[in-house]
Amino acid sequence: MKKLISLVLALCLACMLIPAVAEDDVTGEWYANMSGIAVKFTINADNTFTMEVPGLGQTQEGTWTMEGEEITMTVGDAPEKGTFKDGVLTLHSSSGEDLVLGREPIEGIKVAEVNPEAKAEDFNGDWALKYMGMQGLVVDLSAAGEQAESMPKTLKFEDGALVFPEGENSISQMVGGDTTKLEYADGIYSYLMDLGETAGIKIEVKAELLQDGMLALTINMSYGEETMGVQLYYVKAEAEAPAA
Repeated sequence: MKKLISLVLALCLACMLIPAVAEDDVTGEWYANMSGIAVKFTINADNTFTMEVPGLGQTQEGTWTMEGEEITMTVGDAPEKGTFKDGVLTLHSSSGEDLVLGREPIEGIKVAEVNPEAKAEDFNGDWALKYMGMQGLVVDLSAAGEQAESMPKTLKFEDGALVFPEGENSISQMVGGDTTKLEYADGIYSYLMDLGETAGIKIEVKAELLQDGMLALTINMSYGEETMGVQLYYVKAEAEAPAA
């Protein structure tokens, strides 16, 4: 009986120690939200790590070292400092914004489904840019960088006319003006500019309303067999932006 009691006590003590050991171990999977992008870090015991955006198929590899509570994570020749204390991993940025990583998976920005019952008049009004879709991801404007700078931050719908009040931007340059007339059918406004076989350029613009009231503007430019596209997500200027 004494041996059995000793065994049970030993097992209980081991279970109590497991969280403490795990809390002191930086290795394993970590997750963070970087400007709306869900990022996964896998820190290995051999002092290597990987950083990936789940679903995108892109991975970066690097190495890490630790001295006391300070961790250094290096990709190529670019070391980044951080701290690992009380089970919390924090990476410091040169911009002054710390990135706090957690053990639980994080989802990136998700946009609502298209509203198939949207009427033509529902598009009317002033709209303000909130998110940008790139390479299959939806990101905050801060993550889009220079690409976001050339996009129309505001637009207006007036009975099928797409108006860019700010003036010239990448989209107005492509369609040839600040005002473009779109055609409405089956809940979608669309526009097509085909410059013919000689130029080989085709520009398509599609505007859809989403279930949460957001406006999705998709622009595709085709040149031969290559197609470049971007999605811009707007909220009504007088309404609050929906939560990510």
